Amino acid sequence: MTTLLENQTQLSKEKQAAEAAYQKGLEEQPDKCGTDFLEEFKKCQVLLIDQGRDTTEKPWFAEVINNKMIRFHGCYGRDSKFDKVLMVGDQAIYDSYNLKYLGRIVKITQKTVSFDTGNGSIKRLKLYDFISRNQNFTLAATYKHNNEEMNCI
Repeated sequence: MTTLLENQTQLSKEKQAAEAAYQKGLEEQPDKCGTDFLEEFKKCQVLLIDQGRDTTEKPWFAEVINNKMIRFHGCYGRDSKFDKVLMVGDQAIYDSYNLKYLGRIVKITQKTVSFDTGNGSIKRLKLYDFISRNQNFTLAATYKHNNEEMNCI
């Protein structure tokens, strides 16, 4: 039987390996923002579509390994790209108003990402909503934002 520390160490190694593989893939592919995305779509498991906006111009993609990890990438804004890899056990944003609420990812599926909110409840987001909230996510920036907001509240 493995200990919690051994499980966390193994997940950390898997995450580093996945991030390295995706980074290598990014370096070998040309920039796809605002260009033909059909070839990219064929490689991906999920194409996320926002109702009411032209997603052919700046699409968002997600590659999911159920209950293990999610890689989401695409374009936002004028010329900005994002490419993130998160795994079960990582922290991410599940809600926001003035503050950005962080939770630990407990489940990843082809359609949703579930979070432990820390107060005994589970929050589930559709993939589009999850990516919308986490495309610019960094833990340090989130803590800084929340600290600045707490000074104003």
